[in-house]
Amino acid sequence: MSAEVVLNIPGRLTGNRRADEVNLDECERGDLITETLQGPALIATAAFVGVIAGGWLTAHNQKRERQQRRINEQWPAFTALCWHYELSCSHTAS
Repeated sequence: MSAEVVLNIPGRLTGNRRADEVNLDECERGDLITETLQGPALIATAAFVGVIAGGWLTAHNQKRERQQRRINEQWPAFTALCWHYELSCSHTAS
């Protein structure tokens, strides 16, 4: 005693019946939901993965840029210290 439910979704005609008229007695409701949501779910998943990958790449590049900037800021002081140490050691050796 099941009631026949027909969904009318605009689409193409095939034979005596429209291909998009889905009789829910002939197919499972879960199949209809799965088929209906499969495309948008795939797109949303791909977009989410893209956002995660883009965020990771941006964070990684910014971290390397900050490290390089810090090294460039410290380099003159390091070379000056090395020159000072080298000159002071050469005076004491002779």
